[in-house]
Amino acid sequence: MVEVPAADAAVGELYRQHTSSGAEGMPPHITLLIPFVDSSSLQVAEVQDVLAGFEPFEFELTRPCRFGARDVVLWLAPEPSTPFVAMTGALVRGFPAYQPYEGAFDEVVPHLTVAVSQDMRVLDAIEPQLEAELPIHGRASAVSIVHHVDGRWLPHSSFPLGG
Repeated sequence: MVEVPAADAAVGELYRQHTSSGAEGMPPHITLLIPFVDSSSLQVAEVQDVLAGFEPFEFELTRPCRFGARDVVLWLAPEPSTPFVAMTGALVRGFPAYQPYEGAFDEVVPHLTVAVSQDMRVLDAIEPQLEAELPIHGRASAVSIVHHVDGRWLPHSSFPLGG
């Protein structure tokens, strides 16, 4: 994942209140690949090699969007999104056994999740709060790997883009 510290001030509390991942310690982020290698067998050097050609880049979270039918995800769109898609593609080529979201979707849509709910009134109330905070400027300068331990998301490793 690419952590987005700049988003924490604007949406971090909403994320922690309205997502299980946020409540379990995951910081605001843009996912590159999930599910991924079990942390006990992960070779971080292999991940670094796969992403070695990617340089740091600037982006903005520009607009709220939604997807889903039952559990609807309210998310922020990063622009440009193509570097995130390219990194996901590189990870899939490097680790072909791990398809994004277990292959459930035809297209990779980079996003920063803010809330998940079945109640549209909750999302309708949150969305104007998000719009007031936009755009959120970010810099993808590192990739982080986290793992789920005893009900918490914890850092596993991190390495800078661009070597």
